[in-house]
Amino acid sequence: MRTLTKNEAIQLHKKMWRWIAKETKKQGRKVKECEYFEAMRIDENDIPFKKCYCCEFVSQLRKRHHKEHCFCYELCPLDWGVRHEMGYIFASCSEIKYPSKSTKDGYFKQWLEEENSEKAAKLARIIAKLPEKNEIKLIFGLKKFKKFTKKGDILHR
Repeated sequence: MRTLTKNEAIQLHKKMWRWIAKETKKQGRKVKECEYFEAMRIDENDIPFKKCYCCEFVSQLRKRHHKEHCFCYELCPLDWGVRHEMGYIFASCSEIKYPSKSTKDGYFKQWLEEENSEKAAKLARIIAKLPEKNEIKLIFGLKKFKKFTKKGDILHR
C-alpha cells in the first residue's frame, strides 16, 4: 500500500463507508468492507491495514516514527465522539464504549455485530460522516509531539 496522507486516509474512509451504506440499503443485506475492495477492483496489496484507511494511516505513522506502543484511537484522524477525563480514550474503534451510555458499544463495533440491513446501513452512514479531529496530540511515553498540520500531511516535533 502506498503512503497515505491524513487527508487521503479520511477521504478514502468516507468514500468506502458511503459505498457500504448505499450498497447495504440497495441490496437489502449487510455489505462488508471486502466487497468494497472487490467492487472497486482494489489489488490485494493495496487493501489497507485492518481493511480501514485510517488504520493504514496510523500504521504507517507508527512505522515512520518507530512507535509500536501507541494506540490506534490515540492516532486516528477521526473523532469517534468519545472522551475520557484526561482526553481521548486510547482504544481501537472496535473496543470503544460511550461513557454516557456505558452499555452501548461504539459505532464500528455495533456495525460489526448488526445483522439487520437497515440498521447496518444507518451505522455505515454514521461512520462515513465521522468528523475529523481538529488537532491530534500524540503521546508516546513521556515524549509529546505537537500536532498534525491543518493539511494533515506532516507530523511536527
